Amino acid sequence: MTNEKGCRNFSNVLEVLADTIAPIGLAPEGIAVFCLSEVPAPNVNSVYNVSDNCGSVSVVHLGDELSGDLCNQLISRTYRLTDLSGNYTDVEQEIIIIDIVSPFGIAPPNEILTCLDLLPEVDVNVISNVVDNCSSVEVIHFGDSIGVDLCPQIIKRTYRLMDVCGNFFDVHQWFTVLDTIPPFGEISDTTYVPCIAGFPEPDVSVVQNYGDNCQFVGIEFINEIYDSQIPNTIYRIFELSDACGNTSDVMQVLVITNTFPTPSEITFDGVVLSASENINYQWHLNSQPIFGAVEQNYTPIIGGYYSVSVNDEFGCYSQSEPFFVSLVGLGFYSYQVITVYPNPTDGTLHFIFESEKLSVWLYDLAGNLLREGVIVSNESWDLSVLASGVYFISFGPGSDTKPIKIVKN
Repeated sequence: MTNEKGCRNFSNVLEVLADTIAPIGLAPEGIAVFCLSEVPAPNVNSVYNVSDNCGSVSVVHLGDELSGDLCNQLISRTYRLTDLSGNYTDVEQEIIIIDIVSPFGIAPPNEILTCLDLLPEVDVNVISNVVDNCSSVEVIHFGDSIGVDLCPQIIKRTYRLMDVCGNFFDVHQWFTVLDTIPPFGEISDTTYVPCIAGFPEPDVSVVQNYGDNCQFVGIEFINEIYDSQIPNTIYRIFELSDACGNTSDVMQVLVITNTFPTPSEITFDGVVLSASENINYQWHLNSQPIFGAVEQNYTPIIGGYYSVSVNDEFGCYSQSEPFFVSLVGLGFYSYQVITVYPNPTDGTLHFIFESEKLSVWLYDLAGNLLREGVIVSNESWDLSVLASGVYFISFGPGSDTKPIKIVKN
């Protein structure tokens, strides 16, 4: 070193160099978790490739910064790397928290019901084992789906389990409505009918106290049963049905009492026929009704066998014994006179006519020939084996008389 006077002087100089270079390192890889509880604790050892130009480096967790909402959060985790000279570098790890996991629960057991009315009320508490990975769970009734078919009818009841992030899980309880129970009803009293002519038409209103466990449909008359072993008794069967086709039968018992009005007695003063007092009158000539002859008295204009019948309010019918009138100079009809009595009959039928013999045929309402024969006047037929009902008798040859309707009690 040279001074201002040109002289050279020498001295020792110590130069100190300062460390201003910060250490380096790499933050842990970013991760994603479903729930805040799944975020791992800070770990300084997770910072890797740590180095410094001079000496050792210390790593500390500087802190976590949380941002975002409850269901979509971001944690910025900062680690600080510091060397011996106080130089430092901050590295940051990102942790994403996003809950996309649905809650879980178990539906109650499926049930079989006999009627839709027995469907239990909604109860969210029947869902068991309800859990979620992060938060509490709300259980709601999400609706019932009812099938269009009735028998069986399927109902799907849905419960929805939802966490605070809107993740949900649906569970289903199934109900099968299978009605196998028939409807019910009763006919408590026997119906007494005075005669076959007064027999009522089937009437479903005789069925009382009827119903069904679910959905009653109606009552229908099905059939009548006649038991030859029990005379004068008829059984009517009515069927009750419900919406699922279950049916039950109830029976009405009808007993024919054969209670007929008392027939009139006929007297004749030589001019006028008179019937004893009764509720009504219908005069007959030779078993055929006389049109308009409905008064207590009748004046005959031709000879023959006269009788008078009576009908009560039930339609039951009685006819008097025939009364023969012979009018001199007037005579009978141009055809043979035939009288059949009593009509209605309990079993025995008598024939009176003019000729020596007469052919007779007995038919039912369907036209089936039941009996035939050649008879003489005052002969009788036993019809007790026939069922109660209406029959027809025809005659010939040698007679122009129309077929006669016979009522068998």
